[in-house]
Amino acid sequence: MHIKIFLAFQTTTGGGLAQTLTTRERSVFEGFITPKRRREWAAGRVAAKRAVRQALAGFNLYPRLSEIEILADESGKPRWNPLKLPAAISLSISHSNEWACAAVSTDSSPIGIDIEKIEERHPAWLEEAFAPEERAGISSWDQATKLWTEKEAYSKFLGIGLNLDLWKIRPRQGGARIQNWKKGDYWVSLASAQGTGGLGDYGYR
Repeated sequence: MHIKIFLAFQTTTGGGLAQTLTTRERSVFEGFITPKRRREWAAGRVAAKRAVRQALAGFNLYPRLSEIEILADESGKPRWNPLKLPAAISLSISHSNEWACAAVSTDSSPIGIDIEKIEERHPAWLEEAFAPEERAGISSWDQATKLWTEKEAYSKFLGIGLNLDLWKIRPRQGGARIQNWKKGDYWVSLASAQGTGGLGDYGYR
């Protein structure tokens, strides 16, 4: 089977985000205290639903967004509550400031996505996030942000979050395919299994 990956983006400032949530999703949504956290979470779910819907079109299925339910499993990873399909679907979600994004793969192989705004950070963050040899090759916050999204995406691909020593997370030395996109003043990185489609094989919205 030819594996395709679908990407979707959603602004966190758009209206009506909660209207696409299922009853159980709304229960999670209402459990967040701050409006900012609610918007980010809802935008991530909407992006994921849109990406899932793109993937489902390949199976001649066209559900409404409100019919697609995405909840966290026992480890905290987002999971889609699926219909019966001839193939499994893998999912990853990320958000940063006013943007959320999601990636869906049309098979069960792992996938990870991360989006981050390019901005100056405290120097201590660089020391915590990157090993000395990595920092030696960083000459701008743009570059640092790009490398950080790669680490985040790769850790999601591995299913470990950021629970390892950050210096030991080396995306380009691992077994994943790493690809990057720039969206305005944001970097987006995607970690997927070797052999998945290239940029031309991606649904992108």
